[in-house]
Amino acid sequence: LGAAGNVIHHGDSLSKQAAAHFLAVMPSNKALPLLFIGAIDENEHVRLCSLNAIEVHLPKVKKVDQPALLQILRRGLSDPAGGVRKKSMNY
Repeated sequence: LGAAGNVIHHGDSLSKQAAAHFLAVMPSNKALPLLFIGAIDENEHVRLCSLNAIEVHLPKVKKVDQPALLQILRRGLSDPAGGVRKKSMNY
């Protein structure tokens, strides 16, 4: 999990996308903070992959993480990338 966190912070866009896919199958309490970082990445594909992974974790989101999730989704609604806006509206 530490390697995925390192990639989310410092990797190239393809590696970040792969890390987001990996985080979709990891425990929510560890994965969500990293996916929130990926959801605000400069690359639209990383943002979209992170939102897809967050969607997998939605049934398990704790109250502590809900404000951060809502902030990410609000930000996604005004994203310049159409796919990110569409994914944010689906929640």
